[in-house]
Amino acid sequence: MNHPFFSVIIPVYNVAQTFFEECISSILNQTMGSFELILVDDGSRAECAAQCDAFAEKDARIRVIHQENQGVSVARNNGILAACADWIVFVDADDWLELDSLERLYSRLDSKYDILMFRCIRETETMSKVMDYGIETDRLYDLTQFESKEFFYRKVMRVPNAQKQRTEPMYYSCDKVYRRAFLMENEIRYPVGLAKSEDKVFITRCLEKMHYFYHVDDALYHYRMNDASVCHRYSANMDEQRLMLAKMLVPMANNMDAELGEMSGDASYHHVSDDNMRFIFGLLTDVLYLKYYHNDNPDKKTRRREALRFMHTSPFRESIKEVPYRGMSSRSKIKKFLLSLNMVTTFCLLSRKYRKM
Repeated sequence: MNHPFFSVIIPVYNVAQTFFEECISSILNQTMGSFELILVDDGSRAECAAQCDAFAEKDARIRVIHQENQGVSVARNNGILAACADWIVFVDADDWLELDSLERLYSRLDSKYDILMFRCIRETETMSKVMDYGIETDRLYDLTQFESKEFFYRKVMRVPNAQKQRTEPMYYSCDKVYRRAFLMENEIRYPVGLAKSEDKVFITRCLEKMHYFYHVDDALYHYRMNDASVCHRYSANMDEQRLMLAKMLVPMANNMDAELGEMSGDASYHHVSDDNMRFIFGLLTDVLYLKYYHNDNPDKKTRRREALRFMHTSPFRESIKEVPYRGMSSRSKIKKFLLSLNMVTTFCLLSRKYRKM
């Protein structure tokens, strides 16, 4: 085939056949055909791996990479290395694209951009909702300028509903088009070993190196929500994963503060670190709900002791102490108050009752 304009990269791991077929169909039937589709089989079951090969046999635009199970980060990184096109799009194997997505993106792309961002549609069994990121559309953001750089640094680090804006996070992978040369020249890759929130680290790394960012209002990507997903299941290593994430983010936030402080002439600038500390404070809830106080935790007798041990680990200890009550929701204020007093069981019981209500 001729040199493709897009490389569409899909990590594949034991995805449901019907979802996978819908995903592949939405790409192969694009109104613009100048693309290659790279399926990275991350050590799936034999039938799923065979399905990848079967797709490739039927369409020359499809290439398959088989690897031992190493996680989505390694799969995406291998896809980046294998890509031939100038522009990269990531798709998850249970999601799908609008059939004219690539054509519409092609008409908006410019070699000046490092990243172009579009909108996702969150899909559940009962509704579809177009996601709002709180980013101005049809505007070229120049991240060599303080205003734009501060806007994106703070947006990627803070909690999504900061300042009661109720906007979506901007650190998902699949709602963007990446200039491959930008990723390669700056050696930007996904963090290996991080099973959750790898997108946040990757996009943060992009922002640190990015010059030009463009956002369009087109809703092109359908993101399938699944209540049975890993986001809701018991996780025995959730504490280790969240600690790893926090230790990655803290120095990144500090470096961003230093850069913005130099640009603004304010050596005491610390707003990005403050935003990140609020985010880390939020991570505590993940650990408490998905490990220590999850119904499937087999070690209920020791969970309070282990939860307290984790809470007193840096930087989570500092987040409980340093994040101010000002600007918090009522629930977050209660959380800070109870955790400050080590009343972790009380907090989890109250939160569970609140969620049921």
